[in-house]
Amino acid sequence: MQDASEGIEYSWGHAKGKYCWTALAQKQGQSNFIQLVKECCNPVEEITIGLVRLFARRACAYICTYYHLAQIQSGAQTEQDMQQNKTIMQQQKLFLAN
Repeated sequence: MQDASEGIEYSWGHAKGKYCWTALAQKQGQSNFIQLVKECCNPVEEITIGLVRLFARRACAYICTYYHLAQIQSGAQTEQDMQQNKTIMQQQKLFLAN
């Protein structure tokens, strides 16, 4: 469940980024503002399931990397173990992409 929430949180950041990059003229007035927010949060064009999944995978990769780095620093895991895990993750990524 943690991965899904990270993907949703990144998607929120994506929507906020689109809003920030929109010209100020399109933000002025209540009706323009409401329309722009709806466009930025549109689940069909902006925050798609595919985008949420992409962000969730990215967050999972970050979490795994930090975990492995902590394991290496504590001496519980070697650099070679991390490379083996990286290979496994890449194989899983290819499998899930097909």
